[in-house]
Amino acid sequence: MTVRFQFLGEPKLLFGYSGMSIDPRLGLARFGPYSTSSDSVEDIPIGIIGPEREAGELQGWLEHCQNPIAGKEGSLNLDPHFPGFEQAFRSRFSVSHSWELIIPRSKLQASLADKDPVKRFERTVELYCKRVVASAESQPYPQVILFALPQDLLDRCSSVRPRRASRRRKARSAKTDPRQLKFFFAEGDLDAIEESAETRDVYRNFRRAVKVRIMRWGIPIQLATPKLWQHRADAQHPATKAWNFCTGMFFKAGGVPWMWADMPAGTCYVGIGFYRPANDRSSVRTSLAQVFTNRGEGLVIRGQKFEKEDQYSAPHMPPELATDLMQKAIESYTTANNGIPPAHLVVHKTSRYWPDELEGLRGAATDVPYQTYTTLDERDVRFVRYMKDYPPLRGTLCTIEGVEEAFLFTRGSVTVKQSYPGPYVPKPLVIVEHMGDSPLERIAKEILGLSKMNWNAALIANLYPITVQFAGRVGDILSAAGPSDPIASQFRFYM
Repeated sequence: MTVRFQFLGEPKLLFGYSGMSIDPRLGLARFGPYSTSSDSVEDIPIGIIGPEREAGELQGWLEHCQNPIAGKEGSLNLDPHFPGFEQAFRSRFSVSHSWELIIPRSKLQASLADKDPVKRFERTVELYCKRVVASAESQPYPQVILFALPQDLLDRCSSVRPRRASRRRKARSAKTDPRQLKFFFAEGDLDAIEESAETRDVYRNFRRAVKVRIMRWGIPIQLATPKLWQHRADAQHPATKAWNFCTGMFFKAGGVPWMWADMPAGTCYVGIGFYRPANDRSSVRTSLAQVFTNRGEGLVIRGQKFEKEDQYSAPHMPPELATDLMQKAIESYTTANNGIPPAHLVVHKTSRYWPDELEGLRGAATDVPYQTYTTLDERDVRFVRYMKDYPPLRGTLCTIEGVEEAFLFTRGSVTVKQSYPGPYVPKPLVIVEHMGDSPLERIAKEILGLSKMNWNAALIANLYPITVQFAGRVGDILSAAGPSDPIASQFRFYM
């Protein structure tokens, strides 16, 4: 049996004034964001909703981010200096001081005192959401709204579905050796590392509820907890926290922090994910995300509802629904691409393609000359470099003779950092199956490029490409939406 390792390199990113770098933070510090249009600094109107004390502390954090923040001494490769929001993003935060956005502490305490957990949750969500209307009608019109969530909200506002998830989590924890947890971590979005176990359910459910309810107002929101503005031992280093927070805020305000420099022209990248509507747990819907050529646009298409055949197998679309979904995707791409249809269609999914499902997808793309269909997944497998201090290099592709699956390190050691930017031994992303026109090496290089396109944080890369990660985040939010609820089409409303 022959095992082959191939290093594919690190994709470059494009920033302002055509500057290039493989590191988002280095590129922003040197060249500014990709969407820089002039040397002038633009104001970004921000609204803050929350109790007066927390809103004031959050505003203090915004002001802190306007100035340089020193990186972590002895670890500047991984936690570099933050040069200040104006220097990195050529923008300034401009905070509205309207008293209409302040939630009286007495009203919040009354909501949190409700003995019914569902009513307590709903009353608290309503306190925040109804102030979005006042914010949307204010001048200047805010481009992003921050929700300042106090600690007592996190402590008292229980998730509406906490118990079953909590039992599962406790059961998993009981079976897991804590020493193994430090070495083998179930990698996913890095947000999970920063989110404490006791607040994860309430935060995620609160996030779903408010994002769905305010989409109709057309203003992206960002939830903020005391962990953001307080200096705590369990939080990220302040400079790293500022990098990640400001990157997400700039994107939500309509900016483009960076682009993948070698994104192929004429290629439409599609990520397909599945989710269950909260009001109908017996059925399944599909959520779909697209990343468009050269502009990085991500558009959301909500698929049709269908019944899952059984509770054990992974969901797959009936052929007619697969055709409908792909037709909408191609139409959306063509409209956004000045009427020019895609020359190459690349589809990413986390479950295998069933023959009838694949037939349906291909049936909608008969006019697209080149098509590639890929399944991505994770496996509990690790590779350790013999006699080396760090894990395999990010960008390494591993193939095994006679094995269909290939292993791609979308996380790993980064040569320019002379280190590994992560606390756990990384596991590779598994290319489970790939069909169509692209060879494996091209598929892997595209995944590496798309893994750097998450603008919710200034990370070197994520485990998954933005296509799959995007579809997962969209499904997470849309699970709380009713069939008649209006939804936004841009990715920035789901972050």
